[in-house]
Amino acid sequence: MSASIGIGGTLNAVLKQFYGFGLIEEINNEVMALELFEKAKVDWNGRECFIPVHTTRNTGTGWRAATSLPTAGQQGYTNMLVTAQRLYGRFSVEGDAIEALGKGGENAFVNGLEGEMKGLKEDLRNAANQSLISGRRVIGFMSQQNSVSAGADDWMFDGDFDKLAALRVAAGADQIEFRLIRMSDKLIHPNPIAAGSGIESVNASLGTINLNAILDTTAGAGGWNTALVAGDIYAVEITGPAATVATLDLEPAGIYTNLGAVSPFGVSAATFPVMRAIGFSSVADGGAAAPAAPGVDRTAIDLDLHLQGCIDRIYTACGIEKAPNLWLAAVSQRSRYVGLSSLTTAIRSDFTNRTKVGGLDQGYDVNKLGYGGLPIKVSRHVGNGHWIALYTESWKLAELGEMKWAETDGNVLSRVANADVWEGFMRWYVNFVCLQPHCNGVVTGLAL
Repeated sequence: MSASIGIGGTLNAVLKQFYGFGLIEEINNEVMALELFEKAKVDWNGRECFIPVHTTRNTGTGWRAATSLPTAGQQGYTNMLVTAQRLYGRFSVEGDAIEALGKGGENAFVNGLEGEMKGLKEDLRNAANQSLISGRRVIGFMSQQNSVSAGADDWMFDGDFDKLAALRVAAGADQIEFRLIRMSDKLIHPNPIAAGSGIESVNASLGTINLNAILDTTAGAGGWNTALVAGDIYAVEITGPAATVATLDLEPAGIYTNLGAVSPFGVSAATFPVMRAIGFSSVADGGAAAPAAPGVDRTAIDLDLHLQGCIDRIYTACGIEKAPNLWLAAVSQRSRYVGLSSLTTAIRSDFTNRTKVGGLDQGYDVNKLGYGGLPIKVSRHVGNGHWIALYTESWKLAELGEMKWAETDGNVLSRVANADVWEGFMRWYVNFVCLQPHCNGVVTGLAL
């Protein structure tokens, strides 16, 4: 616990000047959610707020005789209950370091803390950007057995491998338990794996997860044999152990959770089709029947079949007026996209033009890359092997408090009680909300 004693007035002012507002501005410019999504205008009750979501249309329309008007209807709405989650970045400096920095004057004080403060900024940025993608319980998507290892318990997975691997290590002897949620109708796969069993290991280089038991792919409501859409995929939602779930529930809902959960923020995606994102696997048989044995290979990206196919499905679900306006992918997927033979001529032509105008520049301008009128943005937190089509206008930042220093007493640094240590921390109270998941989509199973 910190005492309400700050560092001296001059040094505190210097700290605010160089690392207060400037550092906050840098973080805000580098956090992807702040770049892509608008802030929702809501009324907060403590840490909670209600955000209305449009679920059904007015049925009181139609061609009729003048004496037979349609039955009056109205637009249907329901409320999402959103809780602001809390991101903190905390650091400490020992008293003798503060003393030495203070005696060196303003510049020495600023330079001495630069490494600590810049490192904190990067750590907060990484935490915020990872949570935007895989925050909360849905950690990725699964569709098929994998043919590379040909093991019945090896499955093709597209999601946050780094986070899943960290959860696997933290769980120790406990298994990472999960359930599968079919994207087309949000039915939960019936008993996909024995109770107490789960994810044993992850292999990012192969794009697979290894289960410690055979996955049950027999028929049943929500099972593979009753899939409604060819190439359907399943969201992978972590359900255990309890300590792991409790940790995940402290995070905001990321893109995977908003698009893959059964009831995002309490609104049933099984009941309301507008809450179902478009998801399909690029592999041949997808989820239309029991998985192939001994499995299938990942598929090389095909622009018309995969990317345009995803956009077309979204058009069908929500109309062209609410079509995606951004592709989100892994860095390596952008490289594969650039390497397509259909793009080679155009890219080489761009090389030639820029060489003539501005000298030698052997590379491509990432800001010019796009497909179907949608710019391509990459993030190292997006798992390799899949693309996400986003309609950014359907997303909102529910922000209770902007990212800033916790300085309610006027001090950025405060002394820890009964210790010669000074601490400071930054905080952000926020959640990420998708109001129209059906205007977004995920393509999985692509070659790494």
